[in-house]
Amino acid sequence: MQSKNAIVLAANWDSNVGYAWWLMESFWITINEEFSPTYRILICYPSISTLPDEIVRCSADKIQFSFNETDFKSVVRQCCFIRKHNVKHLYFTDKAPTRLVHMFYRLAGIKTIVTHDHTPGIRTVSTGFKKLLKIIITHIPLLTADACFGATEFVRQRLINVNCLPKNKCFAINNGIPIIKQDHPIVDLRIKYQLPKNAFILITASRAHKYKGIDFALMTIAKVHQIVPNNNIYYVFIGDGPDLEQFKVLAHNLGIQQKVIFTGKLTNVRQILASANCAFHPSYGEVGYSLSILECMLEGLPLLVSDNPSVCEATQDEITGLIYKEHNIDDASYKLIQLWNNPQLLTNMGQSAKQIVKIKYNLNDTQKKLIFQLHSLFD
Repeated sequence: MQSKNAIVLAANWDSNVGYAWWLMESFWITINEEFSPTYRILICYPSISTLPDEIVRCSADKIQFSFNETDFKSVVRQCCFIRKHNVKHLYFTDKAPTRLVHMFYRLAGIKTIVTHDHTPGIRTVSTGFKKLLKIIITHIPLLTADACFGATEFVRQRLINVNCLPKNKCFAINNGIPIIKQDHPIVDLRIKYQLPKNAFILITASRAHKYKGIDFALMTIAKVHQIVPNNNIYYVFIGDGPDLEQFKVLAHNLGIQQKVIFTGKLTNVRQILASANCAFHPSYGEVGYSLSILECMLEGLPLLVSDNPSVCEATQDEITGLIYKEHNIDDASYKLIQLWNNPQLLTNMGQSAKQIVKIKYNLNDTQKKLIFQLHSLFD
């Protein structure tokens, strides 16, 4: 058994999963910097292929070990791991806050269990007997995490209202992004893709998945071209994913393939965003907002988003963007035309978006709040 107490930071996926896990990895690095003088920090991946450079440079121990399985043999193995490494605190991401396995972890020596919820979307609120049963179960200390962090205020409210967790266990650690000056020259999309100099560029950066609503965006673009033929609006989609080819086919079937550009996955997204006029985030579910929305705001882009509360939390209607009725192509088309037809409105909204993201969504502030809450639990 190790003599120094340990904190486990448990990953759910392979070390090279990418996408928004860079944010969780930045939290792990911050936790390691703050608590490594007192604790041994263990970052546990279910499998390790390629470690991100930032994690390689981090002094925490990187271990291939999974906390995902909940069958009897796996739980025994996890409890043995906890005892062997003298683990006192567990920090989970996107795990259920109330689980039977928590009881066994505590019996193995765990003092504190923290869950950090970044899962997207709206959930159904329980009523009647089901709600009562949830309340009873979530108030059993052995089964429920000691603290439940939500990635936004929307997620915190979901933990309280849907999971029926005690309010005093739920905290919002609002997702943020690094507020850093753009060091590289802007990539002009008009030059790169041989577009007209006066092209109005509408941009989306996300995974190419149906849940991200790219099909809705394409249908909205098609509707706008029906209403205002021969306009100069071009839609640029940055990203890859399982449904990319289907979206390309849809663009062709809608007759807008000449007005849509699929760039695939790119690494210089910030440089590209800066040359767009407006951002469209048609997702059917987020955690209140997405990191992509914040990145667009930082580049001074007004947002076009739906009124889905899991998507529009960071957007102030008619101040930093326009909010349309979810699933309503007519309303989304009208709002897009409104943005396209009013350059001064675009400029004003873009400036407000840039200012607000710097004030409210700075990753440094997110990390400070995370560390503050963890000190209250671990000390």
